[in-house]
Amino acid sequence: MQSAAKLRNKNFTINLPVEIKNNKYVLSNVRLNGSKKVYRFLLDTGAQSSCISKEIYDELGLITYFSDSITDGISKMNVCFSFMDVSFNDLHFDKVGVSILSKSSLNPNGDCSNIDGIIGYNLIRSCIWSFDSEGVVITDKLNSLKNIGRKQKEKISKGDSPSFVGGFVDGFRSTMLFDLGDNGTFEVKNNYLKYLRTKSIRRGDGSLYTTVIGDIQDTTACKVVYIPGFRFDSDTLRNVISYVAPDIGNTNIVSIGAGILNYFKLTFDFPKRQLYVQNKAQYFNMSKFFNFGFEYKIAKKKMFIRFVWHDTDAKRAGLMPGQQILRINSIDFSEVNNLETCELKQIIEGELSKDQIELEIQGEGNIVILSKISLEKNMF
Repeated sequence: MQSAAKLRNKNFTINLPVEIKNNKYVLSNVRLNGSKKVYRFLLDTGAQSSCISKEIYDELGLITYFSDSITDGISKMNVCFSFMDVSFNDLHFDKVGVSILSKSSLNPNGDCSNIDGIIGYNLIRSCIWSFDSEGVVITDKLNSLKNIGRKQKEKISKGDSPSFVGGFVDGFRSTMLFDLGDNGTFEVKNNYLKYLRTKSIRRGDGSLYTTVIGDIQDTTACKVVYIPGFRFDSDTLRNVISYVAPDIGNTNIVSIGAGILNYFKLTFDFPKRQLYVQNKAQYFNMSKFFNFGFEYKIAKKKMFIRFVWHDTDAKRAGLMPGQQILRINSIDFSEVNNLETCELKQIIEGELSKDQIELEIQGEGNIVILSKISLEKNMF
């Protein structure tokens, strides 16, 4: 099932017009089985197989060939599989294995990407891809690409996901999974923190991870740590902040998400299993860790607290995962329940962009006022 899709084209180099938002890479011109209709697909190297929504499966009258399990790197789910032809930008791939998921699973918890499916590693591995924070180039001729950086000593690992060797300053080198479907940057397995010279920044309670399979509830994973630096062979990114991943799922010690493309341009010659790296920045961007001390989710057009960091005003104010937020600043959610989820999320993000917020929590008598803090304060 995980064998590479068959690519029809030869002698091509194409700049893919991808939508990049919040480190997610979406193709909006995907065609299936020769149809004229176009669909939106997430590029996801961490997905072993490609995926389509159940709605597309029914719409195109596809046939189920067998059932099996898929993994998102943390959990597994039993699903049905089919085969189809996939094309975009005049590239054509035959007999692509696809799993069938609901569209709500493909767009969890108010995700507004509105994707119809996932282009997984079984298609991606058919050719050469060059990824950075500004775009994607796909080709079958490595010499057609410019400024791809240094060739890495170790080859990309064989298997159903793209893994390469990387290392941490004052730490270890290991095989690391590149998961383009994860919009974060680094996740280190909890058991391997003892091999790093780290300083813990924050722990937290709640559900920090969201996948197509659902929220991850393992609270032992809910912390972030400081690592002096990350490196390939000789290119180093200094002062890295990493999430701590639960010790379950795939065997990779470290998972690297699409956020790494803000710091390195990565060119994968998948047929020859070779990685090329161009360094783009020397220091990690800490801005993501300047917030109000909690994460939220939207369910049934309501706003809930899903995660709270320790040693923050949010924690001291008694905020807990699962609590419903009735009002944020002047936005009363009882008055905006006619909005679509994505419109509601846009409004919430607008309020969270401010330096201070006022929250009304269901069942609580007091109004909670929070100011933004730096989670990595006093780290260095």
